[in-house]
Amino acid sequence: MLIIIYYLTGIALSPGGDQDKNDHSSEWLTWFIGFAEGDGAIQTYGEGKRTRFVLTQKESDILYKIRYKLKIGVVKHFHFPQGKSGNKNDFYRWIVDNPSHILLLAFLFNGNLALNHIIKQLALWVNALNKRIFIFIFIFWSWNHKVK
Repeated sequence: MLIIIYYLTGIALSPGGDQDKNDHSSEWLTWFIGFAEGDGAIQTYGEGKRTRFVLTQKESDILYKIRYKLKIGVVKHFHFPQGKSGNKNDFYRWIVDNPSHILLLAFLFNGNLALNHIIKQLALWVNALNKRIFIFIFIFWSWNHKVK
């Protein structure tokens, strides 16, 4: 499966081995999946045809580390004026919406989630990805196999 992920996304994942900055150890991936399941949002929109993953945090450091480690998505800062309580309303989001990157996350999450409502959200993702990938495969096949 790791070969498929690399072929489709260009992102190499390693389930173990050296602990250098580019390695994705199974411990790190386990932590990431749990963190993403707890704080992330698996979103499907556009009549079930579009997908997005969002992690929201008050601090940006962890989101930048995830973005650096996986080399996908963008971290965005959101700032709202102070409310009546005087608290800052700043927060950060790591947003992934590239279909090949969503596919990578779907492979990572598949079979590794525990919460039923998140598993149902993943099922919606899979349906949306199947629609998009089928269209991509059909267009690619049609382009390479022109009818004469």
